[in-house]
Amino acid sequence: MDGVPPGECAVGLVKAGADIVGINCHLDPLTCVRTVKLMKAGLDKAGLKAHLMIQPLGFHTPECNLG
Repeated sequence: MDGVPPGECAVGLVKAGADIVGINCHLDPLTCVRTVKLMKAGLDKAGLKAHLMIQPLGFHTPECNLG
């Protein structure tokens, strides 16, 4: 949403010391799953590990325009 790809964001958070990274309730469930997959791919590529979590809304949020 702010121009930083999810994988890059996850890598930066883990390098800064985060043990858990994820997506919160601003996004619908399907968008959360797609986004956390991108986060995992970024972490894998960087050779990093972290717990990943999702806390989605229980419904679609078309006003987000994220895809």
